[in-house]
Amino acid sequence: MTTTSDKNALRSALRKRLRENAPQNHKELQKRLGGLLAQENAECCIGYLAFQQEPVLDQLLGKWLAHNRKLLLPRFNAATRQYELVEVTDFNSQIAPGHYGIREPKLQLVAIKQVIDNTVWLVPGLAFTENGVRLGRGAGYYDRLFMQFPKGKRIGIAWEMQLLPEIPQEPWDLPMDCIVTESRTIDCRVPLT
Repeated sequence: MTTTSDKNALRSALRKRLRENAPQNHKELQKRLGGLLAQENAECCIGYLAFQQEPVLDQLLGKWLAHNRKLLLPRFNAATRQYELVEVTDFNSQIAPGHYGIREPKLQLVAIKQVIDNTVWLVPGLAFTENGVRLGRGAGYYDRLFMQFPKGKRIGIAWEMQLLPEIPQEPWDLPMDCIVTESRTIDCRVPLT
């Protein structure tokens, strides 16, 4: 079996598991993540708007905006078939359903060309390992965003049930710096014993 087929089989099993058993403790995860973001003292957050069973971060992102901090969200660009980052200042007027039915910044907003140094990424995924390996949905969108905008601390956002002992890894898979779940924060830069 190849790494790609291993990943695809794992994705299929994880999607089914999440549909059947996804936790709903969004507030506890947002509280834990909010504490971590306060410690990071970042000027810019690259967030996401939840899709299907992903942890919902809307309340936390709204608080981020209320403190006049920069928030970037991914938006699918149909011409390039890739995601781009767009600054959002108001959820109510600047967000609409987009590609795959995922809420994203409206088309009239301009995509950014660079990310500032003091940035933190909030990264969804289907699964993570405690040493930071991430399994995404399989299209490589986040891998390409990380290559285009390499600055910033990458924080994986997941339910505890999405943590696995191992995930097949490709050379281009960049690890997370830490992972936040509803019950703990894992520093992926510390070697596991």
